[in-house]
Amino acid sequence: MFLFYLPSSTVGSESTNVDVVRSVDTGEAAPGGRLNVSLSVSVSKDINAIIVTEELPLGFNIGTSWPFFSKHDPVVGNVSWLFYKRTGVDNVTITYTVNISTDISEGVYHINGSWSALGPQGILRGES
Repeated sequence: MFLFYLPSSTVGSESTNVDVVRSVDTGEAAPGGRLNVSLSVSVSKDINAIIVTEELPLGFNIGTSWPFFSKHDPVVGNVSWLFYKRTGVDNVTITYTVNISTDISEGVYHINGSWSALGPQGILRGES
C-alpha cells in the first residue's frame, strides 16, 4: 500500500500573507495603443515560491516586461512570472507593457490575474 501526501488548496491563511495588486496607467487606450501595467506582489517570508499569471484579452499582447517573464503563450495571451527562494520570496514589483492590436473593436476588456504560492501550509491560490 502506498500513501501519498498532497497539500490541500486553500484561498488564504491567517499566518501566510500573499497580496497581488495590479495598477494600469490608464483605463482607456485606442486600438494600436499601449498600456503600462504594474503588479505589486507582497508576500510573507514563509512563501518559498510564487507564480504570478496574467491573462490578456485577445488582441492584447505583451511588449516588454521587468523582470523578464518565465512563460508566455501568445496564442491564449497568458504571461507568467516565477519567483523562488529557499529562504523566502521577497516582495517584488512586476511592470509590463501591453500592445493593443489595431484589429480589435471598441469595448471593455479585462486583464485577469492569478497566483499560486507554496508555503508551509501547502499551496495557496488567489486571483484578481
